[in-house]
Amino acid sequence: MPEVAINIGDKKFTVTCQPGEESALEAAASLLNDEASFLISEIGQLSEQKLLLMSGLMLADKMTSQSEKLAKAEK
Repeated sequence: MPEVAINIGDKKFTVTCQPGEESALEAAASLLNDEASFLISEIGQLSEQKLLLMSGLMLADKMTSQSEKLAKAEK
């Protein structure tokens, strides 16, 4: 399995993925890193666990909002 080096909130991680999924993983990591960077700029340093949790929740909130907009548009 390929290993991909990603950076989330100035912390480096190595993640494995299925062959051919490297670009999708890097794109997802980039979105998560954007949220983490925003949190760091607004709040300051957080523990790794809290930073990843809050970043994931912010992305989930954005996804939920977009899903609701799509559902309304489809009606």
